[in-house]
Amino acid sequence: MAVVPIGSDLAMEITAIADAVNLASRLEPTADPGTVQLAENTYKLVTPIFDV
Repeated sequence: MAVVPIGSDLAMEITAIADAVNLASRLEPTADPGTVQLAENTYKLVTPIFDV
């Protein structure tokens, strides 16, 4: 992942660019409000730690 400045000297934004960021931006709107989506492997890792 890269965090890069985009723009000109007058208007600058800091933007994160990478495949993971792109994937996250596409998945976020598909989750119900107040929830998160987990991959199966992540689910298995966090089940003992969190109430899921």
